[in-house]
Amino acid sequence: MRRALVRDLELFGSAESVRERYQERYLPGQQIYRTEADPTTRADVLVDNDDLANPRVLRWPTG
Repeated sequence: MRRALVRDLELFGSAESVRERYQERYLPGQQIYRTEADPTTRADVLVDNDDLANPRVLRWPTG
């Protein structure tokens, strides 16, 4: 949300509009995707990007 508030402020016109859009549409959509597609268990490579300056590889295929 923090990044969206900076990135999408001009697009949606206000911080409240950004928050509303993400809370009503984008975040629920991402949760549906995570639940139904289960990308964490299906991905060959898994990277933690919580700290964009220091990404961490959590899983890499061996062999």
